[in-house]
Amino acid sequence: MKLKTAKFLTTMDDSNLVFQNLEGCPTVTGMDGKKVVLADLFREKRVIICFLRHFKCRFCYEMVAALNKMRDIVAKDYEEHLLSLEKKRSEEGSKVNPEEINDRLGPDGFIVIGLGTEAEATEFRNITNFKGSIYLDDPEDRLVYRSFGLKDGKHTLFQNENSSKFREETIKAAKRASDKGFKDGEGITSYKSIYGQTGGLFVVGPGNSCDYVHRSSYAGDHPDMDEAMLAAIGKKLDGTDFEYQSTKKWREKLQSSTMQDSKESNRSQSKSKDKLSKIVTLFTVPLCLLLLWLIDALHPIPFTSKLLICVVLLLVTLIWSEAVPPLRLASLRRFWKSRKKRYTKLYTPQDVDAFSIQSGIACDCSVLDENIFMGNSDEVDTNVHANDINQAFLEGEPKSCPVPPEDLKELQLMLCYLREFCGKPNPMLGRPGSTCPFVPTALRKNSLYMGVVRTEEQTTKEDVMEVVSGLLERFSKLEPVSGKYEIYKSIVVAFPKVSLERVRECIDAAQAEIKEQFVQRGLMIGEFHLLNNTTALKNEGFFPLRTLTPCMAMRRLVPTDTPFLDHASYSKEKRIKYLEGYLENMKPKRLSKTDEKAVLDATAALEKLKKEQ
Repeated sequence: MKLKTAKFLTTMDDSNLVFQNLEGCPTVTGMDGKKVVLADLFREKRVIICFLRHFKCRFCYEMVAALNKMRDIVAKDYEEHLLSLEKKRSEEGSKVNPEEINDRLGPDGFIVIGLGTEAEATEFRNITNFKGSIYLDDPEDRLVYRSFGLKDGKHTLFQNENSSKFREETIKAAKRASDKGFKDGEGITSYKSIYGQTGGLFVVGPGNSCDYVHRSSYAGDHPDMDEAMLAAIGKKLDGTDFEYQSTKKWREKLQSSTMQDSKESNRSQSKSKDKLSKIVTLFTVPLCLLLLWLIDALHPIPFTSKLLICVVLLLVTLIWSEAVPPLRLASLRRFWKSRKKRYTKLYTPQDVDAFSIQSGIACDCSVLDENIFMGNSDEVDTNVHANDINQAFLEGEPKSCPVPPEDLKELQLMLCYLREFCGKPNPMLGRPGSTCPFVPTALRKNSLYMGVVRTEEQTTKEDVMEVVSGLLERFSKLEPVSGKYEIYKSIVVAFPKVSLERVRECIDAAQAEIKEQFVQRGLMIGEFHLLNNTTALKNEGFFPLRTLTPCMAMRRLVPTDTPFLDHASYSKEKRIKYLEGYLENMKPKRLSKTDEKAVLDATAALEKLKKEQ
């Protein structure tokens, strides 16, 4: 089923979340009576949000008791993580950057949102001894509840809309809560209309991420708290990284654990093609000359005409056999077309989220098990939840989407890849932390720029070079242009019209040719595609630089980039040039002890290479 663009969207079925009101971001009310923008609750830090049915519900008492236990475990984990980080930074001669801990759930990241009055919320806090934050949604319109797709109606309590018999599941849940000592609060809630409302649990955070979702199907339907804990802190009980389902799906889809054998086959295909071109050229030219001699024997031709015919025949032969690349038909067509400099439009994650909502594209890829949208399908599968979080960032009146539908799908696919593969831990890495250490902060600061380049003909290496050269000039002008977060600025550009068979001659060749220019300017540029066999630094059986659509990515050069510059796969001449550019860009920087060591190692490596020349 394909969603249609609409200013106000409605839910298709109970499993889908679609933002109801695009006019502004929903707000909640704090215990002090002040309104807070919903997105501000998780814009800068990772949080777990629990939605209650109402403040006198036994199931809600039970749920918050479980949250209190989780909070104690999280507080201990957070403290241990902070102490470990402080020790590590102290050894390096630096301090802990707040950005390093914002992605981690802390004891202050537990939030409860309920329906009722401030007095009922205060009584609820006293009964449950909940130490997190409590906020209220308007019981009348319940905009926040509806925005998160939480169910409401008599069917959540009773067997059907017309029945007065409780659901069997709810009866069992009530007994379970009662056996644990939880009973309904005294009196009745101030708003009788909310009794059919269900709750839910969400793990959300900076960079518009949502790593866990549970929407209660009926009263008393609680989430699996062990699963919620794993998703919340990203760690197993033994301290190792937890692999999210979405990350696992991406790893399998990209075949990141399998070496691709296409390099040799592509090379042999290229050799065969070159050989055929030479054979065609070798035999065609003499045949054309023989034909010209026969014509001249029958009907004498002036010398100038003979010369002109020979030149034309030779050119046609060379173009047809593609023996001379600049003379290919596609190149000739480009020559006669306007050579106006190509300008690549770039979009941030928040742009893509807003465009997706306005265009009715649903994607909840952070929490999917089987329905991750990973293809260039013409139809968007709506048997998934719409993104739980992106609508919370959407502010102001919606505008018509300026991005073509096919490009928007590419951008959304790219954003899902960045969030769920690059920005998440992976057990195949051989080290803790996310696959790309830059991505989480870049997503959080909205300093990651994405673009899609489609050419009329098949994209060539020259097209790729033109695009990345233009972005090299624009990089320094993109926000942030200075400050401590400038290092997290990055650009990713997709090239959908580069086929898998041509990625090496288009993407790899362009990257190899232009990398030196980037390093000289203090930037790194990398090639990403399904045939990329570059291994992880600490696991030669893991190939992280793979994407479904061929891409080029660029970011700021950092002190720890030496392994990507002084690599045995490069010639000594290239390694020398890369290291010289690297050291030139490291001169004005203030470095930690670890970074100073990396620079010293690079200096020693450069001296050694120069001696070996």
